[in-house]
Amino acid sequence: MRKQNRNMRKHVAALMILLMLFLTACGSSVNDERPVKTEEEAQLTKAETARLTEAAPKATNTPSATPTLQATPTPEEDYGAAALEELIVILTEAEQEVYESYRKINDDPGESYDVIVNGAVVMREASEKLKELKTKADAIKNLDPNIRNAANVYFEMVIYSRESLQEVYHFFEQQLRVYLDPIPEFGKYKFSEYCDALADWYDRQDKIIYSIEEVPPCVEAAWEKYKRTYNLNATILRKSEAAKSLNDWLRYYSCKYLAMRFVTAEEQDFDALLACLRGEFEFAKNQANVASALAAEISSCSGMSREVRTAYNFEYNRNTKITVDYSAIDTIYPALYNTYNAFVIVKTGCISGNRRITVEAEIPGYTQKYRQTFTLDASFKAIEIKPPVLTSDIDLSTAKQAQIVVSVFEQDGYTLIDAKSFPVTIKSRNDFEWSSDEYGVSTKDNILCYLTPESTSITQLKRTAIDEISAMTGGKMESFAGYQGSQFDHRVTTYIEAAGIMRALNVMGIRYNMDVFSLSNSHQHILLPREVIESRSGLCIETSLVVASALQSADMHAFLIFPKNHAMVAVETWAGSGEYLLIETTALADSSNTRQIFVDGANNLINNKYPGGPISYLTASEWHDYLQNKVEYIIDCDDSTVLGLTAFSN
Repeated sequence: MRKQNRNMRKHVAALMILLMLFLTACGSSVNDERPVKTEEEAQLTKAETARLTEAAPKATNTPSATPTLQATPTPEEDYGAAALEELIVILTEAEQEVYESYRKINDDPGESYDVIVNGAVVMREASEKLKELKTKADAIKNLDPNIRNAANVYFEMVIYSRESLQEVYHFFEQQLRVYLDPIPEFGKYKFSEYCDALADWYDRQDKIIYSIEEVPPCVEAAWEKYKRTYNLNATILRKSEAAKSLNDWLRYYSCKYLAMRFVTAEEQDFDALLACLRGEFEFAKNQANVASALAAEISSCSGMSREVRTAYNFEYNRNTKITVDYSAIDTIYPALYNTYNAFVIVKTGCISGNRRITVEAEIPGYTQKYRQTFTLDASFKAIEIKPPVLTSDIDLSTAKQAQIVVSVFEQDGYTLIDAKSFPVTIKSRNDFEWSSDEYGVSTKDNILCYLTPESTSITQLKRTAIDEISAMTGGKMESFAGYQGSQFDHRVTTYIEAAGIMRALNVMGIRYNMDVFSLSNSHQHILLPREVIESRSGLCIETSLVVASALQSADMHAFLIFPKNHAMVAVETWAGSGEYLLIETTALADSSNTRQIFVDGANNLINNKYPGGPISYLTASEWHDYLQNKVEYIIDCDDSTVLGLTAFSN
């Protein structure tokens, strides 16, 4: 009996030492500086572990001073104690394996290909070893039911966490082959060669991306977003091929900037994938910490009497207990609503087992209530939330303070698990941010959200434009039909339609606001086309958005052109022509915007001469020189559909 107890105490001590080593190696416990909260707020500390061990009744071999008739159970009679000793030996070995799995990857989820590959191997080997140990534990006879249940929960946590990490590492092992093969850079190729280089790259990427079939649950949403971003390259490739065949420098340069957007978006999407890896890694560490505490509790039972031991309720048997954490945005630009991926992210998962929860979120006074039910398992899950905007009128004339309110309920939607609110600044509808990457892709292309081709104000502008078109052509053109044809050739027809828009702006009393405009400004106050028409004044970017919206409303192909500190519009002379007119949208004063100026311009085109005035025609070589030497950025307005950059509307 004394030998048996000495062996048992030796394994308990070994297990406790491993627990301390593991918690130190992880550098984080359930009670570290960034706690992962559980419903009970129960946190593991070294002091608590010691308390659990010291508080448990200890077996003693000291004979009683007074003889008693009541016999002490022999090892043969208390089979559960002997079974527990076997289990403690196995748990000690399991804890060593978990500790070693973190040590072999330097307690870091990693980002490089070699580290990722090594992580997948380490976690696979650890899970296989732990499964072998669980098989041994399952074979132990006479374990008390509560201890067997606790042991099952322990092995579920350590095995599932290793397997989940191994799956994520394996996924990244494949995904990194995509990410580490970047899109060809424009500057490294001649115009005629870029299309071929892009096609070869796209073919390689396509084969890898669509060969990835096993996607871990924690990265599913982020991976779908990555693939949607990747599909942007089909547009880039198609546009580059058209640019090559048409000798079209606007399409070519728009490919360049669209590829730049892809690189920005891909980096953010990859960071989102890495966040899933880190989330799974930290979640697995939390599971391992709880599992270590449970192993310590199981070991503490070694000194208990059979009656106390069999009735013991394990504090760290966290089956179906969940963790909840959050991250939220602090500023929202309403005009860019459609560019955001999420306003708040709920990071959660079950310590062990499965559980269904209902999540609600809203910004009172601005959005509808988001409500959805999720099934959690013993792996990390990031829930991205962007509540739909209210359908009623919202006062967005000025910036205001608000709250993002998030609630996590049981599946019934009534029993509250956790709730949190986050302060957020709602900017005015006219506030625009040229460069930011918080919770969404923000590049200069986002200005496409200000195009409103279907607004009633643009319809009104077109009616006035039709009157001007009729007056300029002596009734030979009576419509604004885009690329539908007229008795004039394509270039002349498009010129007259563009001139009609410019004349309509002048007739409606809209004038150029000469305030400073620059792409280098982080923030800009930009009026919507409706507000430009109502206020009868606009910056160069604002009048350009009005003209581009009107052209888009007739299904015409327009570009926003940004020379330094300025904005203009280009329009293709006909669908697929590869030829363009450049429109100076600020030429709204009476001296530079008369019917006769545009009639003369149209006649010049008819006679194969340059039109001159606010609307000019550039040859391919002239476009090349202009775009290369004087233009900072161009945006293809047709990309608004491809990028999902549509106008904010409630």
